[in-house]
Order: sequence, then C-alpha cells, then structure tokens
Amino acid sequence: LGSLLGLIVAHTLLNLPLVIMVMGVAIRSFDPRIEQVAWSLGASWRYTVWKVMLPNLAPSVFAAWIFAFIGSFDEVIVTSFIAGKYDTVPKKMFNELVLEVNPTITAVTTLLIGHTILALAAVTLILTRAGKPKPTIV
Repeated sequence: LGSLLGLIVAHTLLNLPLVIMVMGVAIRSFDPRIEQVAWSLGASWRYTVWKVMLPNLAPSVFAAWIFAFIGSFDEVIVTSFIAGKYDTVPKKMFNELVLEVNPTITAVTTLLIGHTILALAAVTLILTRAGKPKPTIV
C-alpha cells in the first residue's frame, strides 16, 4: 500500500485477463506454418519472432494495450485505495470533482474527448482508403 510498485501490480492484475483473452485469440488464430517456413529458409528463432510473429500479432498487441490502458484509466477506486501519495490523472480528476467543478478538469475532459474523436476519424479514414466500408455506430 502506498507504493508505486503496489499500484502497478494492482492495475496489472486487474487488466491481465483482458490482455490474455485478446492475445489468446490472436495466438490461436496465428498460422504456425508461417513460422515453419521462416525456419526452413534459415531464419533464427529471434529473427522469426521479430520479423514474422510480431508483425502478424501487432494489431492484437495494440488492441490488448488499448483495453489495458482503458481498464487502468477507469480504476479510480483501486487507485485511491492503493496509491497513497501518488496521483494519477483519473484520481486527480475524481478528487477535484468531489470538492467542486474545476475548469482544469473540464479542459482535460475536453482534450480526452477530442483525442477520441480524432482517433475515430483516423480509423475511418484508414478504412476508407483501404476500400473497406465505413464502420457504423449501432
């Protein structure tokens, strides 16, 4: 309690199931023949991991990272109990909103919403250029 290591361990334990779920599906769907072809062509284990496996698993690694980040960002209560003197952005926002509505908090929230909108616009642009249909919001 009250240590940075404890805070990291708590957030890791809370978000590890999400990461395992996403990466488990990605690894199960990975074709092992690609590895075998690389090895049969003389690639070392390290080269195969770096140049064959990681590029194929990169989208899933990124998705797992996003899920872990959002899950960690959302855990204000755990952070409040474990962090002690360490202030994270969500904990600081929560503590400021308990006392009064601060203009700084609304500015940070606006920036977060703006980044989300820009990320969604970038994904839509990438999908449109790739020739895939635009994602629809249900």
